[in-house]
Order: sequence, then structure tokens, then C-alpha cells
Amino acid sequence: MTSLLTRLIGPPHAKRGNGLLAVLAAVTSLLCLALITTFPWGRDQSIYALIGHGMLQHQTPYHDLWDFKPPGIFFVYAAAEAWFGENMAAIRWLEVIGLVASILCLVVLSRRFQGSSLAGWCAAAIFTLAHVMLDFWHTAQPESFGGMLTLAALALIVPRDQRTTTNLQAYLAGALLGAAGLMKPQLAGGLIVFAAYVFRQVPDSPWFKRLWPLLALGCGALTPLVACAVYFVTHGAWSDFWWTMHDFVPGYTALGWHGGHAPLSMFHYALVESLVKFSVYIPIGVGAALILPSAHSREYEGIFLTAGLVVFHAVGIALQAKFFQYHYGATLPLLALLAGLGWSKLWWTAVPRGWTSITIFAVAALLSGLVSTGMPDLPGSGWQRTQLRLHWLFHRRHDVAERSRLDGAIARVAGFDLDADQDVASWIKGQTGPNDTVLVWGFEPAIYWFAQRKPATRFIYDVAQRTAWQRPIAQQRFMADIRKSDPLVVVVQHADIFPLVTGGTGDSAADLADFPEFAQWLQSRYFAAGYRFNFEYFRRRGSIPATP
Repeated sequence: MTSLLTRLIGPPHAKRGNGLLAVLAAVTSLLCLALITTFPWGRDQSIYALIGHGMLQHQTPYHDLWDFKPPGIFFVYAAAEAWFGENMAAIRWLEVIGLVASILCLVVLSRRFQGSSLAGWCAAAIFTLAHVMLDFWHTAQPESFGGMLTLAALALIVPRDQRTTTNLQAYLAGALLGAAGLMKPQLAGGLIVFAAYVFRQVPDSPWFKRLWPLLALGCGALTPLVACAVYFVTHGAWSDFWWTMHDFVPGYTALGWHGGHAPLSMFHYALVESLVKFSVYIPIGVGAALILPSAHSREYEGIFLTAGLVVFHAVGIALQAKFFQYHYGATLPLLALLAGLGWSKLWWTAVPRGWTSITIFAVAALLSGLVSTGMPDLPGSGWQRTQLRLHWLFHRRHDVAERSRLDGAIARVAGFDLDADQDVASWIKGQTGPNDTVLVWGFEPAIYWFAQRKPATRFIYDVAQRTAWQRPIAQQRFMADIRKSDPLVVVVQHADIFPLVTGGTGDSAADLADFPEFAQWLQSRYFAAGYRFNFEYFRRRGSIPATP
């Protein structure tokens, strides 16, 4: 049997061509990492960055600056600004650091599961390519960093040379998954997979000894959760956090469940999309990993452990019921690990058979890359956007004006236009002083950041006031904020229609009809001062008239 496997797939440690393929995969990953540094913000990234900036100014999420995402991502963006400065590139540099760590984890895991680092380098190339194809809108998201934490936890929980996981490893792995749960709660579901994994490692030991690693895993998971709770309690923001997570988020999640979708069909949809939507390399590689004979004694251990995490991720995606592309960001590195195993086995199948098989492998790999598609709603194709970014990166990276033109040409999707936000911010900056407060009634918090002006309310966008399930309390808090801050200018957005977020089909301007108190306050205290793009400008009466 051993000789048959050797003839079929080649010895896993054979040096023939492994180094060349690993180098090609590593170069691909490096190019992808370089491209990520060119990504600007989307709408979500501006939310996280504005709140992260506020945290560095001693403001607290949910209490002083509101969003309904779990709190972990705000700490990440605050760290990015603290380490790399107040700019759009800061989070991208932190993202690159996280991706480099993920690549190292993939290599370590492939060494343990397959006895060769080749699968890890293949997985790294597959993962970074899929990540880059998500483009600026769906990267640097909670799932992006949650996936990195999950992969690091997996590398910790899997022991070397079939040794058992130590209590310290279990604690650290649990802490990483707990932190991932602060990015997206469903990512903490991997604790169940890890618990089953460490429990079965010592089947002959007394039951109380088998509980120690489980206890360490649980304590590790609780550590970041308790630390986060202490943070909000000591900052006087626990009630705001609780209202957001306990009252607002369930209503938002329920929007995707309207229409009577069957839970099992939604899980199936999430699982299939994970496998086939983001990279052609993934279904081919996963199929090869499952079909081709095992190349190492621990290979099936890795497949079952990784597949278990993927299943829990798919359950979480189905529960959210939105199926946004970034929801799959934490699952892609796990699928890439499985795909890397498969592609390395395909390589070991091709090499012993000569140049014809090697050529077929190369053509299949090239075509898989060419037919993989990026985000469809952005201007141009994924490869066209990549070409523009590579040209700027290698030829014009010191040209600030050219970078602005690049962002203006690409950063437009789902009603978001980075150029328009910067234009509105420029108007606000010219109309106000650094100590004035301003109000954007819309879904563009980036305007506050670009204008460098303080929001007049904790609600840095107006979704909470436009939703049916928490409208009264959100509107009440909004009015209390703006009456206290008395903003000098107000900007009202048109054409920001997001039924899956607000639950309605109106834009911010139209939804003023459902907020008569604010509409009357705006009409009585402000006068129209202009209109550009999809934004209507107002200035407080009695102040200096706006410049035309």
C-alpha cells in the first residue's frame, strides 16, 4: 500500500519542485499583501475608525459613539491608529501584520498535518488571493480579524508530533477564540470543536484529568470577555452596550429571517457559498484533499478539525441571514488550509508523472486564478482594479494626487462614494471651526473623520432612528444629544436606501417623515445652504451665511 501511495502522489518530503512551487506561492502572497496597503476605507471601515479614534480621545463605544457591531473591532482600529497614525492606511498595515501571522500559522499547521510546509504556502496564496478579491469594502472587517485569531488558536491547540495539548496552550487558544467572539459571537462556537479535540486526546486518563484542558480552554475564553465587560462597566457604558446588543441587534438580525426561510436551507446556502463563491482554488483544493489518498498520518485529523470549525462558521453566517461577502472572511483561511492540502497533493500527483502532468497542473492553477472573480459591484473587474493599484504602487506611490484619483475611480459601491464624502467634509471644514459640532443625517460617518469635526450626537449614522424596532428610544436619545450640542451645520443625505439594514425602503431624507420632532427642529432652526452629490446642506440660523 505504501509503495502504491508513493507512486500515486509522490513522497510528501520529496524536494522535486516543492521549493519552486512554494516560492511562487510566497511571491503571490507578498503581492497580495502589497495590494492590501493600497485599499482605502469603505463605509464600515470609517465607522470603526471613527469610534477607534474616539477611544483614543477617552470616548467609549455605544455611549459616546454608537454602532451595533460587537466591540472587538473598535479596539483593533484604536490600536491601528495608535501604532500607525491617524490615516486610512493605518488599519491596512495592521491587517497586513495579521495576514503575515496567518501565513505563518498556515505553514505551521501544514507541517503538523502533512509533514510538509508546501501545503501551507499553497494555502497562504489561496487565502491572500481570496482576501484581496474581497477588495476594500469587505476587508478589515470584524470577520477578517476574527479569522486571523481563529487560525492562531488552531495553531496553538494542535500539538506537535502527536503530543497532547498543554493546559497553557488550551488557555491561550481559548483566549484567542474568546477575542474572536468579540469580533463576531458565532466565531466563539469553535470552542466546542476545540473542547472535543482536547478531550479525546487522552482517552485512557481518569476523567478528572481530562477536564483540566477543558477548564483551561474555558478560562481562556472568558478572559477577554470579562476584560471587555469590566471596560464598559468602569467607563459607565454598560447600559448602552446592553441596549445595543440585547435590544437593537436582535431586531436587525431578524430582518434577514423575514420570508420564512428554512434554517437548514440557509445553512446549506452559507456552506455552498463559502466553498464556491470566493475562489476557484477552494473547491478544487478541498475536493482533492478529500478524494486523494492521505499523504500523512495526521492529515485526516487536520481535515476533521478544520471542517468542524467551518461548519460552525456556516451556522453563524446562516443565523445572521444577510450573506454579505465579508461575513465569510473568517472562514476563508480555514477553507484555504484545506485547499492547500489538496493542491499540494495534486502537485505530488503530477510531479512523478512527468512534464505533461506538471503542465496540466500549471494550466489548471493559472486558469483557476483568472476565472476567480472579485467583488462585482465595484467599477471594473477585480483584475482591472489590481492593475491600477499595482501601477500606482510601483510607479506613483509618492504622488498624493494620483492616490486620490485612484481612490476616486475605485471607491464607489452600494451608494458609497469616497470622493463625495471628502467633498462634503471639505465644505463642512470651510463652514465651521475646529470646536464646532456638526451633524450628518445619513449613513456616511467618514464625513466626520475627513472634516475633523465632532459629531453632534453619539449616533454617527442614522440607522437606529430609521428602524421600526427601536425607533422611539433611539430618536429620543438623538434629540437629547443634538439639543445639547447645537450643531452649526447639518447635512442630510439622499439615496441611501438599505432595506437589509434599516428594514425600510426610504432614504434618510424621506425617513424624516417618521421623525417629525427632528424635521420640525431642522426646519425652524436651519436654512438651506446648498446641495452637492446626494447631500443637502443646512446652516444654523443667525450664523454667518454659507459660502455659495
